[in-house]
Amino acid sequence: MLITTNNNPVAFVRTTDEILKAGASRKAKLDIFSLMQGEPVFLETSLTDDGQLYDLAVFDSAGKPVLATGISPTHVFEGDTATGEDYASLAAYPSLCQAWDRLARVLAGRTVVSYQASETFYRLLFALSDCGIEFEFAGLVDASEALQRVLGSRHSLASAYELLGGQEAIGSDMAYGKALMLAQVYRSIADSVEEPLRSGTVSGAVYREIHNARNEKGSL
Repeated sequence: MLITTNNNPVAFVRTTDEILKAGASRKAKLDIFSLMQGEPVFLETSLTDDGQLYDLAVFDSAGKPVLATGISPTHVFEGDTATGEDYASLAAYPSLCQAWDRLARVLAGRTVVSYQASETFYRLLFALSDCGIEFEFAGLVDASEALQRVLGSRHSLASAYELLGGQEAIGSDMAYGKALMLAQVYRSIADSVEEPLRSGTVSGAVYREIHNARNEKGSL
């Protein structure tokens, strides 16, 4: 809220709601900073119109791809995917059952971050059930909820990437592009917290919050 005298600005006062939002945003950034110390992985998938997995990608916390592959859908579907493939072209890729050993090694013991985690993991686990495979994740993070707390409102992954990364969205229909953008968004947020720590300008209160967040996740 801007306070003026004779139409000249003399002070700027934040409302209680603005203060609460700023505090929630700072806490969410600290949570992401703490999460990144544990080197999570970022998993994204793409689905056919009938909900079958046909594409997946995993990036590490440094923003580098560790696994990216097309997936042969279990059932024939009509038409093309969002990225232009039809069933015949995707049939050349391994099934999820065939790709699982590689994927399991990448995910084992890692917290896994996905933009819409509930949908991603429901579809992934549903597809794995066809292989007779059960898998327990070390930790799951829904990035859409985390980024909403950071930004104060809900954004698509592409718009969050453009806002925080200052770059045009890339490959938003492809698992590879989505995982890349998500990893870079999280890295950007973590770096925005880490830079004040390096310069020594962070307040004692913020340092305590970082310390507490790390303790909560068992990383100290």
